[in-house]
Amino acid sequence: MALVADTLTYTYGASTAFAAPALKGVSLTLEPGGLLLVVGATGSGKSTLLRVLSGLLAPDSGSVLVDGEAPGEPGRVGIVFQNPETQFFAETVLEDVLFGPKNLRFPDAGQAARDALASVALADAEFAGRSPFTLSGGEARRVAVAGVLAMRPA
Repeated sequence: MALVADTLTYTYGASTAFAAPALKGVSLTLEPGGLLLVVGATGSGKSTLLRVLSGLLAPDSGSVLVDGEAPGEPGRVGIVFQNPETQFFAETVLEDVLFGPKNLRFPDAGQAARDALASVALADAEFAGRSPFTLSGGEARRVAVAGVLAMRPA
């Protein structure tokens, strides 16, 4: 899966007096197995770039392609936010990880969630029934990653 961004621009509040450009002419290619680090000061557009690459935001101009197609299909590109505890909402870890596969109507949603928990070294028997709000910082981050992996992004 190659992820290719070509000349992306994005402006918050475009066409208003409060317009704030966040991306201007950003291009990149991420090949399978590659690693890309995005660093910059607060407000430099890192989170906006991730949201555009994942299809959560549409660019004002430019394009994003994943294997030659738009990333808009749910689950195609996974994204874990900086503070994972802000994305938790379910009563148990398993319910939280299960949310994505259930919404994508996976016939094996429960197995996808359990496999994802195992892939981040969180034993189903120990963690599935726990509240995500009782986890340590590292456990919370792993549950957030499991939630994305359960959707089997490309």
